[in-house]
Amino acid sequence: MPDSKPGFDLTTFEIYWASLDPDARTDLIARAGFFHPPLGILPILEGLFSYHFSERTAAKKSLKTLTGAVMEKLDKTANRHDKKQGRADAVRVSAKLYQHLSAELPFADKSMLVSTLMALGGNGAFFAFKALYQERLSLDVMKKCIQNMNEYQRLVFVDQYLQATPCIRLKYAALFKSILTNIKDRGPVIEFYARLFDRKRDADPFLNNIEPSLRDPEKIMD
Repeated sequence: MPDSKPGFDLTTFEIYWASLDPDARTDLIARAGFFHPPLGILPILEGLFSYHFSERTAAKKSLKTLTGAVMEKLDKTANRHDKKQGRADAVRVSAKLYQHLSAELPFADKSMLVSTLMALGGNGAFFAFKALYQERLSLDVMKKCIQNMNEYQRLVFVDQYLQATPCIRLKYAALFKSILTNIKDRGPVIEFYARLFDRKRDADPFLNNIEPSLRDPEKIMD
């Protein structure tokens, strides 16, 4: 369960963090994965970009814990209240991750942040795509990041593209067409279309770039 008393809130974190010695900071980061996500992400981000190895190591572990806790609330079996809370947490955590994405970051850090955003589902994918069209990440960097996504995550990323303005769609059409033409597995396609229809959305004609056999309704039911 989230720690109800992390020692700070959204308005006092910076002062609290500045008051800690290195060992206390590492301990806080190590516990942060169990805090309420909008609070836990604050010390985690400090740790991820710290010069201290112990803080970076603890932050990476806590980030996985925190992300897992958010996604557990968004699981298909979760109740309505948990899903609502999970969506809110995913948005707030994703927004914080997005704020740290910049062209100046080393590629390893860019990749880590994008991978974490994509692990947060559609909410995270929204901010990953925003980082591309707002040019916080270059096209070449994003192409490398896409290689680390599984096929379902790639389809979720494409879904963000499909909701963009015509100007943005035109600019990145080649990239997203390439993503779709390189989808090979039927399973992620079935899950993607199922969730699309659950949200009462029509299939965009751009999705016809997926191999026909993977999206053929008759073959999907085999």
